[in-house]
Amino acid sequence: GARLADYRIYPASRTKVRTLIVACERLGQAELEEKVIVTREIVDEAYRAGASRAGFEAGEAVRILDLLYGIALPSGADATAALASYLAGGEARFVLWMNEKAEQLGLVGTHFVNTSGLHDKNHYSTAREIAAMMAYAMEMPLCRALLGAKTYTTAPTDAHPEGITLYSTTFSRMTTTQFGMVSVLAGKTGYTNEARFCLVTYAERPDGTGY
Repeated sequence: GARLADYRIYPASRTKVRTLIVACERLGQAELEEKVIVTREIVDEAYRAGASRAGFEAGEAVRILDLLYGIALPSGADATAALASYLAGGEARFVLWMNEKAEQLGLVGTHFVNTSGLHDKNHYSTAREIAAMMAYAMEMPLCRALLGAKTYTTAPTDAHPEGITLYSTTFSRMTTTQFGMVSVLAGKTGYTNEARFCLVTYAERPDGTGY
């Protein structure tokens, strides 16, 4: 059954499931090792907006794979901005791709204006369509690995010689991933004052049935 499945809601950081989908579809395997400079502007903007951050420093050269984990686990707006800058030259074009993807998937109740999920009245989705996005992400091996990781340590950089250990905002709040026959394999949390506490999870039964 479903309750209020098509009611317009604010996705908050569950937006980043779509950000990851668009990025993973546009990145080649070799590109994952390339490095992107996280600029002072990106760090300051995330700080000003009160957004979650992965903790990359201004001027730090970060592997693209580490940016992806910085989006998926601690929900870093510093990581989404750096990735959008690398792939699309900035957020505006990347958001265009996010909305095009929604159209391709027939998601008529979804519209994005940013890559991170910060509140905007024109940035919305529905429970049904967020679930559809998650199901689509789970068909992509890289997205599945990113959203299914409990912890991850980034590659060493000058700013972080031992890397940064990132923790999943989903799994760090769970005392168990097993609910009867069903195991939770991936998830993404979100929070804004307007959206309140949000969660999307993906779970499977032993026979591979997904929920």
